[in-house]
Amino acid sequence: MTRRADAQRSGGLLAVAVAFCAAVAVRVALAALPLSPQAALLWADVLTYELPMLALIVVSALLTLRLTGVEHRFWGMLLIATTLVLAGELYWTWYAVTRDIKGPPADDPTRLLTAAAAIVFFTLVVLMTRFGSEPLASRLRFYIDVFSGMLVVYALTYWYVAVPAVGSLEGGGQVGAVALAFYPVVGGAILLGALAVLVGWKSHHWRRWERLTVAALILYALGLLSFPVWYPQMLTSSQAGPGWFTLALGSGYYLLLAAAVDRLQSADPAVAEPWPVPVVGPAWMWRAYPVVIAGMLPFIGLLSLSVAGLPLSTPVLVCTGMLAVVLAARSWVSALERARQRARAFTDPVTGVRSMDGFDQRVEQHLRRGAERGREVSLVLADIAGLGLMNDRLGHAAGDRALRRLADVFVRELPRGGEVVRLADDEIVALLPDFGAEDAASYARRVHGRYRIACVDEAEPADVSIGVAVFPEDALDSGQLLVAARAAERSARIADHEPIVLFSEVEGVVFDAEEHLARARMRSLRATVRTLAEAVDARDPATRHHSANVAELAVPLCQVLGLDDEQAHLIGLAALMHDVGKIGVRDEVLLKPGPLSSIERAEVEQHARLGERILEPAGLVELLPIVRHHHERWDGTGYPDGLAGDEIPLGSRVLAVCDVFETITSGRPYRSAGTAEEAVAEVVACAGTQFDPQVAYAFGRMVAGLNRTAGARTHLDGEMAGADLGG
Repeated sequence: MTRRADAQRSGGLLAVAVAFCAAVAVRVALAALPLSPQAALLWADVLTYELPMLALIVVSALLTLRLTGVEHRFWGMLLIATTLVLAGELYWTWYAVTRDIKGPPADDPTRLLTAAAAIVFFTLVVLMTRFGSEPLASRLRFYIDVFSGMLVVYALTYWYVAVPAVGSLEGGGQVGAVALAFYPVVGGAILLGALAVLVGWKSHHWRRWERLTVAALILYALGLLSFPVWYPQMLTSSQAGPGWFTLALGSGYYLLLAAAVDRLQSADPAVAEPWPVPVVGPAWMWRAYPVVIAGMLPFIGLLSLSVAGLPLSTPVLVCTGMLAVVLAARSWVSALERARQRARAFTDPVTGVRSMDGFDQRVEQHLRRGAERGREVSLVLADIAGLGLMNDRLGHAAGDRALRRLADVFVRELPRGGEVVRLADDEIVALLPDFGAEDAASYARRVHGRYRIACVDEAEPADVSIGVAVFPEDALDSGQLLVAARAAERSARIADHEPIVLFSEVEGVVFDAEEHLARARMRSLRATVRTLAEAVDARDPATRHHSANVAELAVPLCQVLGLDDEQAHLIGLAALMHDVGKIGVRDEVLLKPGPLSSIERAEVEQHARLGERILEPAGLVELLPIVRHHHERWDGTGYPDGLAGDEIPLGSRVLAVCDVFETITSGRPYRSAGTAEEAVAEVVACAGTQFDPQVAYAFGRMVAGLNRTAGARTHLDGEMAGADLGG
């Protein structure tokens, strides 16, 4: 059976070879016969050029219907390219026989068919290689690199070769020069691609039809490269048409027909693999290529400037503009590719969620923001029970499916601003900013319920335990928060009927009894302090959210002053609690709508000392001096201790400015709210007396910058421009 199949394949190839030899013999005989130039051209084109293309179209169509995968795409694109060429050549032959023996003029639209076919041939070579499986960004970058190089070569070929050769000839001109430069450039690209494929032959099991195909593509590329040679001769000659050029291209199509017939008669059902294309040359050469192309842009630009206004210069100008656009596109694609590579580096390949790289730093960022805003941050950790046993019994593919399903549920239920991360082999974690224990537990219940439903649908095990830990009640940093969440998850794993456990419900799992009691007492104290601060603001509708607003001003002001994140975090936390001492001020004094008496003012001024005493048992030592001295003045006339200048803690100086700005812009019952411009003017006017000048001017710059960003520049910019804003 194998010998019979081989005989059939050899017979098909022999038939193609005989047809080619007969076509050549007829072509030679036609030159000796007394035929008219039109008749000789007709027979020559049909036999040596158009007949093999027609046969190739039929066989390629059969192969496209029969094969799949990369070969389906290959024969389909070959079918398209050959059809385009045949349509253009049939029109050429008809025009040469009936109208002009030299064929249609250079600006005839059918020339675009041949140009499109050449581009399809090049794309065919690229897609047949393993490059077709590269990521989209890599393929885009490759196409841009090739296209930019072709633009450079085309512009130079057009102006220095094509224009002198055919620019002044009848039937040539600008359109003829465009065609003369186009074909060799595309032919060179096809030739380089085919030669690169040839280099990879040693690492690939090449079949006969593949060798014939590559040889045909090389012959076709050489035909395109010879276009600048015969085209000027054809325009200046009185003889018929392309002549032997069609025989050269026809030889390539006979080879392609032989390859197609060989593949059609092959008994091998296996589809060909993509062609390997090894990296040729040193790595530095490929890195230098885009740099060289970018460096050619100024040269092409100077060329376009020097020829601007001259006849036939338009294509050079177009190439220059296109090259600039293409290089800009390459920069964008490269940036996109780098961003995707960074994303892949931080993405777990199994679940598609973020990997644990940089997890601690991201958690710390969320904890700092939560502390600055007085908000909680929750960590929800889930573990699939028996995942190792599932991998052993059902294979790692089953375990991966379970992890993906759990991660998908985590992501589907994730609130805005949250983040899902895979930590250990079987741990999925959700980081939930602004979520307290109750909200985080609700999220965990939704995840658990949906995961069980999904597992029931897939008939797979569905045991998952979930632990919840909350900052700052359960932990004060990322490491402690993760330990707390894992402790809660382990407690859920051993619980009989409770798959979700909060760390606040766990006793003696992670910490010893004494430490656990101390932490619980500290959590209670801090929660009480925060509640007191919120209660103080809530006593007066005019000061509701006052502390939070001051904190939102203080943190960016710290950044303008160049303080590090730790200092900004500490000052933001102090801002949230700076007025906690007002809990000891009577309502009739605190809420009095008019001016205070001296006795009442003395009572209010006690809130700074009282705030320090309230915060001291909570262990917030760093906040104590900031809260105590936030009403001191730069000139020493403030309270409670009359400190002056640099004696006042920097955090207190920051809060003093932010406190006054927020008070002016919020308004009080006895006066209306002022504008931000008026409040900044007051702050700047009091620099050096009430406020630290450096802090006051920095605050002015910060607000002015925000105003400019919002499109509302104030007249204060000019006023402060003349001041020593550097402090």
